[in-house]
Amino acid sequence: MRRMGLVGEGSNALTTYLSATSRLLEDPVSNIYVGNSAAGKSYTMLAAMRLIPDEEKIVRQRFSAQAIMYTPLEFEHKVVVILERTGAEAGAYNIRTIQSEKDVVIEVTHRDTSGNFGTAEFRKKGPTAFITSTVNPDIDAQDLSRAFVLHPDESEAQTEAILDSQLEEYDFPSAELELWHDAQRCLARVPVAVPGRLGKAILHFMKARARPLPPRLRRDWRHIMALIQASALLHQYQRPPSETGKILPDLRDYYIARVIAREVFDQSVLRAADPKVRELAGAVRLLYSQAGSSIKADVITSHLRWGKTTVYGHLRAAQEAGLVQEDPTAHYAYMPTLSPKAGHLGIVSDAGLLPTVDEIITFDPELGEGFAVIDPLTGEEMEDLPDEGKK
Repeated sequence: MRRMGLVGEGSNALTTYLSATSRLLEDPVSNIYVGNSAAGKSYTMLAAMRLIPDEEKIVRQRFSAQAIMYTPLEFEHKVVVILERTGAEAGAYNIRTIQSEKDVVIEVTHRDTSGNFGTAEFRKKGPTAFITSTVNPDIDAQDLSRAFVLHPDESEAQTEAILDSQLEEYDFPSAELELWHDAQRCLARVPVAVPGRLGKAILHFMKARARPLPPRLRRDWRHIMALIQASALLHQYQRPPSETGKILPDLRDYYIARVIAREVFDQSVLRAADPKVRELAGAVRLLYSQAGSSIKADVITSHLRWGKTTVYGHLRAAQEAGLVQEDPTAHYAYMPTLSPKAGHLGIVSDAGLLPTVDEIITFDPELGEGFAVIDPLTGEEMEDLPDEGKK
């Protein structure tokens, strides 16, 4: 994707590519990109989607309230890209139902040729992976729990790298792009086993790092499992099926999913791990220490030079994470949380919630037998005991 002109954003782009591949699973992964205007949300999203053939994706700017139900397009095992989340708000209920139930049915009234009223049933079958983006961090909790939230790199270094890249020319031959499309077309919808033994090893470490266990972990754990399964599905010709006919994910698939989505997973489970939430909480602490009293939202906005929508959205996230609290004696005034909720600060080891491959092999040595994998970000071949926690 670098040859398409994508600068940085390797983890986000590959998370989206693996999520798009998960459309072939029974429980695919959806993505919501959240970031400021011109942060590169759509560019990253569409760069990944260029590798998916047209017949496997549906790309739209907007869906009206019942367009999903009435369109002749099939959504089963497809990836649907809605460029801006506001374009899907009218049909949000149907989208959420397909995500959760893998199927949505509506019944509508109509008048027949005789003028009598009757009803007609419309059904849209999933499962379906949905990919979208928004500038508003205040996402409905029901949508938030159904997707991985991806944050583009908005650092000054990334801006500088993008400016430099605009002086270069990029060429990704259509013939090579077609090879990527053919690779996706070759994928069969074969069943992929739940990585039970591997999953137990992962949970052994993860439960110890996130106490008390956040409720969001219930869905995000399924998402990380789906990425592991999607990796196994993507490598189905290198993963012979088991006696049951199912592909068995192994440590190589976990390594790929972890390298790609470790930060995404931490930020999704622990809202306080979101770098912009931490930046806002740090600003509130600084301003509070200087003023000696709670800080109005407009002062925070001026200090951070963010838009009001962004500030209020991240203030709510910081409150949920237990980093900031509203002053009960003043309207729209905030202060650092004096007694943070245990387990909600997002303070985990540098390795994050997901254990390293080293830790898993130490816990269950047989899982590491014959381990060798290509690192999805660097392209390097990794063997023996890679310490990807240092990445």
